[in-house]
Amino acid sequence: MDKEFAELRTLLDTPREESCHHKTFVIGRIEDNEIIMQQCGIGKVNSAIGAVEMINLYHPDLIISTGCAGGADVWLNPLDVVVASSCVYHDAYCGDNVAYGQVMGMPERYDAPHELVDRALSVTMPEGQQIKAGLTVSGDWFVDSREKMREVLGHFPEAEAVDMESCSIAQTCYVYGIPFISFRIISDVPLKDTNAAQYFDFWDRMAEGSFEVTRNFLQTLTMGEAERKNNEACFNHPLEDSETDISNYTNMNKIPSFTINHEKLLRGIYVSRKDEVGGETVTTFDIRMKEPNREPVVHPGALHTIEHLAATFLRNDEEWKDRVIYWGPMGCLTGNYLLLRGDLEPKDIVGLMRRTFAFIANFEGDIPGAAPRDCGNYLLHDLPMARWEAKKFLTEVLENIKEENMVYPG
Repeated sequence: MDKEFAELRTLLDTPREESCHHKTFVIGRIEDNEIIMQQCGIGKVNSAIGAVEMINLYHPDLIISTGCAGGADVWLNPLDVVVASSCVYHDAYCGDNVAYGQVMGMPERYDAPHELVDRALSVTMPEGQQIKAGLTVSGDWFVDSREKMREVLGHFPEAEAVDMESCSIAQTCYVYGIPFISFRIISDVPLKDTNAAQYFDFWDRMAEGSFEVTRNFLQTLTMGEAERKNNEACFNHPLEDSETDISNYTNMNKIPSFTINHEKLLRGIYVSRKDEVGGETVTTFDIRMKEPNREPVVHPGALHTIEHLAATFLRNDEEWKDRVIYWGPMGCLTGNYLLLRGDLEPKDIVGLMRRTFAFIANFEGDIPGAAPRDCGNYLLHDLPMARWEAKKFLTEVLENIKEENMVYPG
């Protein structure tokens, strides 16, 4: 809303405007952080479009959504702040096969990174105001009555705040792999209000600087001066000091995997290459879970979980464990590579892949190796989506695999 954006813009030092694709962006600084702001508009579609434009144009390290929301928790009061530890839709229903509020093929809820939530909760609030973390529910509905709020709480009794944008932005950031956090200043608490009187009174009595929580949060993300200078030193080595002469690499040959026609490539199992290593053949398989550039890729969190589960399963398979060299994800997020000892063809490992993906599709419990000591990015995991992607690949491809799913297109 105009009133929210006007408040937020005052936080920036020396703001300037840029316009692109019918969107206006305000660019400025808060301390050492470059900030790009936009007023995305009300509702799920407007906010998702705004998030996509922001991501494509500016490639942000973090997206923060801030604005106002209705309080679902009766212990909240206007001007309190809710940080979304997770987001879900209160107006989405895709049948009994998924949870209420879940979009088919997407996570049940969109969790904010724990470290960002913890930083947010450390922000100092003005006297008489509180900051809480909890579930924010979103939908295209201005919840202005006790009856509607009770309906929302019937599905999500633990909800803290209700808005119209947080979850759609969270879903967009999930798809694009961008960290996301939402702050919502409580404008009204419908279960303690009548005819949205608190909301309409909110703007008249809003304390100056209520949006300072956003500024204070950004300050917690600012590097120390010594750390910043160290990073500059690491990246400012002059080219002439390098021991590598790059002039010999300007006309390099295209590697074989880049010669495959990805516009025709189907999901399946393919031989990517065969190499002679130490007197034996090593076969690299392309386990392609998505049709490149024609369907959404596997989200990094799901692909990371598939990596952990598949690698664990393969190295414990009685028949194949001694031949397994490597399992890992493709950078394009459309599949995985499997390296096995032996001169092999796709038909040789169909049974192994069926067992592997059945294991992932039905896995329950703690993800192997998903802990700070064991994994380089232990927070980037998504077991529900990994299971969903594995079941899809298993049932749609592996259980009825054809020749065209095992031979690269010409």
